Amino acid sequence: MSMEMTDPIFILGGAVMTTLCGAVGYLFSDFRATKIKVENELKDCQEDRLKLWKEIHLIKGKSE
Repeated sequence: MSMEMTDPIFILGGAVMTTLCGAVGYLFSDFRATKIKVENELKDCQEDRLKLWKEIHLIKGKSE
């Protein structure tokens, strides 16, 4: 009984490995995209916070 590369176990194993590698690659790329999106939102929030802080101090300065 010889094992050849066309045996069903090799074909199935190759399909499983290809699927797993594709899934890991997809999850990694999705993770990076999410990380970049969160970093951009955080940066926007920090900029908005700084603008509000400046406006508050400008209003305080005028009222005194």
